[in-house]
Amino acid sequence: MAIEEDTIFRKYKRSYSDIDTGLSRNPITGDVLSVKDENSVKQAVRNLLSTKFGERLMDPEIGSGIYESLFEPLDAFSAEKLREDIINTIRKYESRIVVQNCVVYAESEDSVEINIDLTYIIVGENVEQTSQIILQRPGS
Repeated sequence: MAIEEDTIFRKYKRSYSDIDTGLSRNPITGDVLSVKDENSVKQAVRNLLSTKFGERLMDPEIGSGIYESLFEPLDAFSAEKLREDIINTIRKYESRIVVQNCVVYAESEDSVEINIDLTYIIVGENVEQTSQIILQRPGS
């Protein structure tokens, strides 16, 4: 099975590109900079998980429930539910990656931040990527 997955990942190597969400500009040309490959994918995953349902007018079903979770205490049960929601959201809307592991935690139950450690493989590459996403309650 591992050989088949290895072959699949290498068979479909692609290059990914997107606009930098920070809208950084090239100092010489003034053009908005782009992010490429793994940085493009990391940015897209963060945007997907930060998007509330209904926020994208043309596709209101895209998003995740993480935003609402920022206002609830994060105990072991809610962390596991949130972990499952994150994995399902990524599987449904981000076909460029295969999630290997997802850990959701907070420093304390009353924390205003949710920490997400996400390990995945980008389709077309044979390298495991790790991304830490820290989401903070608005106004904190």
